[in-house]
Amino acid sequence: MASAAGIGGISPLRISFGLLGVLTKYPNRIGTFIEHLVEGGAKVYIITDLPESAAKRMIRKNDLTIPEDHVISVSFAEDGDRCVAKAIEQYQIDLHIDANAAYCDTKKAITLFVWPNAKLPVVNPEFKFDGFK
Repeated sequence: MASAAGIGGISPLRISFGLLGVLTKYPNRIGTFIEHLVEGGAKVYIITDLPESAAKRMIRKNDLTIPEDHVISVSFAEDGDRCVAKAIEQYQIDLHIDANAAYCDTKKAITLFVWPNAKLPVVNPEFKFDGFK
C-alpha cells in the first residue's frame, strides 16, 4: 500500500481542512487523522476564512501538528464563496475537507463535505477556542 508521501516519485499528498465546523467540531478525530497523515508524509494545511492570527493561535493551543506556514487565511469579503477554492488551486491541494459546501466548489481537488450534525456544537467543548480575533 502506498503512503501519503506519494507513489513512485509523485509529490506528497497535499491535504487541507476547514477550521470552523471541521477541526472545531471534531477535534479529537480530525486531530488524530492529521497526526497519521503527517506521519505518513502528507503535507497538511488549514484553509479558513478566519483571521490568520486567530487560526494560528487555535492550531498552537490545540497542539495540532500543522506548520504555521500551512495555515492559510482567505478573504470571503474579497472572493466570496470562491475564497477557499482559490487557495485550493493556488496551493495545489489534492484533497480538501470542509463544513461549507460552497467552499468545496473546485475541480482542481477532491473535496469532501462534512455534513453539519445539528446535534453537535460547531465548537466542541474540548477544542480550545477563544474567539475570532
